[in-house]
Amino acid sequence: MKVAVIGANGQLGTDLVRVLQAQRRIEVFPLTRANLDVRDVQSVHQALLALKPDIVINTAAYTRVDESEDRPDLAFAVNAL
Repeated sequence: MKVAVIGANGQLGTDLVRVLQAQRRIEVFPLTRANLDVRDVQSVHQALLALKPDIVINTAAYTRVDESEDRPDLAFAVNAL
């Protein structure tokens, strides 16, 4: 089974990748901001099309609460769209 983990270098993503990689039957594709920009639908589409994962887990999040108040468009784009 192939699993793509978006946001793989965040707090949740890091732990999830480690647990999944310990499973021998699972091929894990850790995706970080360097691999794709979750705000760019085309970037996400191209990355997932190339990998063809069976499962996609999105752990990407904009978690800087104080900055989110100053940059609501960015926080909304990452966390909601």
